[in-house]
Amino acid sequence: MHLYFVRHGETELNRQGAYYGAYDVPLTERGQEQAKNVGKALKDIHFDAIYVSDKCRTQETARLLLLENGSPACRLKVMPELAEINFGCFEGLTNRQVQERFPKLYERWCADWLDTVLDGGESFSMFFDRVRRAFEQILAGHTSAEDEENVLICAHNGTLRVIFAVMCDLAPLGTWHFNFEQDTYSLADYEWGNFTIRKINAGSGIR
Repeated sequence: MHLYFVRHGETELNRQGAYYGAYDVPLTERGQEQAKNVGKALKDIHFDAIYVSDKCRTQETARLLLLENGSPACRLKVMPELAEINFGCFEGLTNRQVQERFPKLYERWCADWLDTVLDGGESFSMFFDRVRRAFEQILAGHTSAEDEENVLICAHNGTLRVIFAVMCDLAPLGTWHFNFEQDTYSLADYEWGNFTIRKINAGSGIR
């Protein structure tokens, strides 16, 4: 199985440098162009399955990618578990705004980013386990196929970081080894229970 990974295109909150995961915001015009450019980079790749989070930014990215890709219509499989971490009371705020409004919580979060639960949100440990289970569920749905398959996962930077850490048998701390750009794709092969990472942040390179 060939696993393709794409981060959603730019949003206005990306531009602002804000914390957001649960907020559901659309792509900017630049984000739409990024999605189309990745579709061109993946031209003629036929996808057998496409998984997206329940956020409009991943679904819009996937649809625009498919239009440029020339792949036959493929129904998007929505998995809420692939969503970005929920930042709770930090949602929509920049780092400076968070420090000004929630100084004690921010200090506690920085000291224990793994297990601190933000008000109305989730801890990184909870997020890591959620995404890991979702990825395992995706794999379980395809391992019985006899033919090669191309599977696309269109999600979020944090989500893809967790997936790559899982593929490399890394603990949550290992997620910081990865970062995914909004105008590229990554590729890994999965065979006999093993992963081979072929590409990271390849493709259009239009930033």
